[in-house]
Amino acid sequence: MKPKKRSRTSDDVPLPPLTRLRSSRQSVAVPNAATALTTTASQAAPTATTAPTATRAPTAAIADTLKPILANEPDIANESDIANEPDNSQGSLDSQKSLSGTELSQQVIRMVKNRDRAELMILELMEEYSFSFPHLKELLRENNLEVSFSNVKYADIAQRVGLDPLAEGQDIPTFPMYRARLTNTTFQAIIQNIEDLSLQYGHMGLHKNEEARARFLSGFFNKTVALFSGVLLNTPETLLEGRITTKGRIEYQFKTFGGITVVFIEVKLNLGNSTERINFFAQVIAECDACAWMNFQNGFHVPIMAVLCDGNSFYFFKFVNRRQTRSADPQIFLGKFADGSRKQFILEWSPDTDPEVFISQARLICESLFYVFLSGYQSGLDAYWNRSVERGKKQGRKRTSTPGWHKAKVLAGEALKVATSAWDQRREDKEESRKSAERAFQLLATSAKEAPQGGITLMDHYTEEVAERL
Repeated sequence: MKPKKRSRTSDDVPLPPLTRLRSSRQSVAVPNAATALTTTASQAAPTATTAPTATRAPTAAIADTLKPILANEPDIANESDIANEPDNSQGSLDSQKSLSGTELSQQVIRMVKNRDRAELMILELMEEYSFSFPHLKELLRENNLEVSFSNVKYADIAQRVGLDPLAEGQDIPTFPMYRARLTNTTFQAIIQNIEDLSLQYGHMGLHKNEEARARFLSGFFNKTVALFSGVLLNTPETLLEGRITTKGRIEYQFKTFGGITVVFIEVKLNLGNSTERINFFAQVIAECDACAWMNFQNGFHVPIMAVLCDGNSFYFFKFVNRRQTRSADPQIFLGKFADGSRKQFILEWSPDTDPEVFISQARLICESLFYVFLSGYQSGLDAYWNRSVERGKKQGRKRTSTPGWHKAKVLAGEALKVATSAWDQRREDKEESRKSAERAFQLLATSAKEAPQGGITLMDHYTEEVAERL
């Protein structure tokens, strides 16, 4: 069967704002990493003993900085461009047919008869129908059908995203991958966490299974996720499982407010060979496709950022479903750094490793992941803001939550822009890198506070006086 031909043009990913990436092979449009906003103020750094947190109240300098940022954004009440767009919220589900419980049971019986294609048949159902995913999982268990997206082979799924399986991933289009600068205080906390986890699980050479490896690697992003004040929640779940196996579980799945999947991280123990690596890619594609479908069932269209660790390196992906590409197929993109690299190497920490070299390499990893989380966070806020605007249109009045979503998403975009700029400044050895990183930190903190469903942290209420009473 010949692979489907597709055109990779700027029409593939109509997600404003857009930037073009041109290589020797193709030109694709991908979501821009930064908004068109500009500001000039900066924020002083916290002391080295300050615990990393994104919940502190904005200072007067930051509050003054927010005024020109928000002033450059259109007023929500007069958002005519949004008001004239088609409704992309829950009403869009009407375009997808629904499967009843009986019909879903019949589909599962077909899967039982075609066990080697069960996972692909599930993805085909998702492409055409709306149905109860919990009920599907229940039916799979009742029929003793052991399914896992880790069973999906690249040769079987490549064509679903317009790729040639014979190219073995060489034709995967790229998106510009960046790093976002962390504050020195946050990075210090990350290094301490990595050391604590290495004392629990040993260095990477001692890991016997994917669980140990995944828990150790969480040290590279645990403290970073905490900066989002509970807006990004880790909800690890097995998309598909039978009675026994949990193979194919997404170790880390991050949702904004527990609702929209924006980032997931899949960890493998060790890379075997090129065939095994490309089949890891296949699992990422299948999981992205399924997560995008679940987002769609909740009325959201957002790109999904995925991170794959194959034991030696991190790979970064962006998945855009066909409802966003407005084409026959969804698309998968592989992150490409400015130096041309398409992966981030992991240096193993062991007694023989030069500590300074490890710390330097760890910072590259952590700031790559910070960029991924900031991007996913911004996408999630944008989706909630759009839903709030659409619901206001249906109700004939502006919802009280809409301004909060608007402020949060604008500030998130500015935080992403400033943090990536801070990384570039550091690479150029500029003094202002530290101040830019601190300012991005404060912008993120303020964004999380402005979000209508933002969380409350314990540390806001923990004082020396409280500690003395306990």
